Amino acid sequence: FEAEAVNVESAFDVVQRPTRVGDGDGCVEKPIGTSPQKTFSCIEKDDGGMALFNRGIPEIEAAAHKGRTMFALTLVRAVGWLSREDLVSRPVAAGPTLEAPGAQCKGPHEFEYAFTSYEGGYADAGIVARAHAYAYPATATLTDTHKGRIKGGASLVEVDNPHIAVSAVEASGRKGEWIARLYNTSREAREAGLTFWTKNSKVYEASLLGRGRSKAPLRRKGGRIRLDFRPAEIKTLRVVPKP
Repeated sequence: FEAEAVNVESAFDVVQRPTRVGDGDGCVEKPIGTSPQKTFSCIEKDDGGMALFNRGIPEIEAAAHKGRTMFALTLVRAVGWLSREDLVSRPVAAGPTLEAPGAQCKGPHEFEYAFTSYEGGYADAGIVARAHAYAYPATATLTDTHKGRIKGGASLVEVDNPHIAVSAVEASGRKGEWIARLYNTSREAREAGLTFWTKNSKVYEASLLGRGRSKAPLRRKGGRIRLDFRPAEIKTLRVVPKP
């Protein structure tokens, strides 16, 4: 089928870009169809769509082709010069015209990507969560024997709404504190319940940089914290264990 736009995962959002490139009249640098992506891109029409997942392949193009939409996944972006003055898309050099033979990326490469279909829109089909599960598979590491307080099956942060993604769980720089960052992957307001493994800790809202915090900790009900997310909203939480 032919789609008018492609949904591309960006940082903390899924952006929509047209599948037909403009002519770029009046522009020195002509527009191109390729664009950056994170873990997936998808096209939709009527009541279904197609999604392309990837593991570390950051460039995609969805182009109109003979009455259909074609996905073009860039596997290797290789160049032989730092800059050139004879490019079709850019007639003016972007920097020194120096040869860079090492940037040809010659040698063996290995790539992993996946293709899937779905019903409805990407948000309700859980495409974001499915793409993240594919792009970031579970890993295991061997450690020394040590004491721990986390029970089997526990999560540092558990979210009951699949539209809310956890993008980071990290130490805050303050002793004993840590930060959880979440965002709404959809274009609709969502509510989510959050459960933390440290049930006795206090949780505060903070800035995107993890600085400052709300005056009062967020309230728990039944062991969960309920949060309202605006469309595409990012929230940063500071988790402070009780002394």
